[in-house]
Amino acid sequence: MDNTEIRLRILFGYYAELYHGRPELEFLKGLKGVPESVIKANMTYLVDAKLVTGIAERYADGRPRVHIGRILPGGVNIVEEITGKSIDRLEEPTAGEIRGSPDRHLAFWEKCVNVATVCKVAVEITGKIFATLA
Repeated sequence: MDNTEIRLRILFGYYAELYHGRPELEFLKGLKGVPESVIKANMTYLVDAKLVTGIAERYADGRPRVHIGRILPGGVNIVEEITGKSIDRLEEPTAGEIRGSPDRHLAFWEKCVNVATVCKVAVEITGKIFATLA
């Protein structure tokens, strides 16, 4: 799992918590097995990029200390851009199921991201967005 996928999962998790009242950890199960240091480094990136609120510092020994609060408008925009663009490029019947869902964003996440691996299209779009932030 690369950093783009990790960041995408984190953003979708906090988006789901804010807009759908779903605990973000429910959506971060896909990060099982990823070292804590890698997750924290990616959380630090999201805080520094102002996509989520939080505190990103370092302990005296150099380990990252990160606490994330809420997703910010920039993070919301990324999730919504990924969701809208990715759904249209998915193959049927998955795209049709998602379009017919009363809750498009949540359906996208559950069917295309958390169920198996992150949708390739979503990772490509996110990679491009993150590249513009760097």
